[in-house]
Amino acid sequence: MGKSKITVPADPFLNMASAAAYLGMPITTLRRLCAGHKIVYHVIDYGDGHKSHPRFRKSELDAMMERVPTVAEAVAAAIPDKI
Repeated sequence: MGKSKITVPADPFLNMASAAAYLGMPITTLRRLCAGHKIVYHVIDYGDGHKSHPRFRKSELDAMMERVPTVAEAVAAAIPDKI
């Protein structure tokens, strides 16, 4: 028999710890974002009544980070140029 090839998706899922590390935030903050539906996540249904913990696609995290201003940008926007 020949060797079978395993196909790895181009945009695999990240687990909670990997996504938090990628975003540079504590896992608790990421959990709060999920609970508040402030971040896109996926729950995998295994078909046996069990579901996975939230999973994240790197491309969706990248898109979110492009839309969210950095702290410096948010502070600069909040401070008027002239008083």
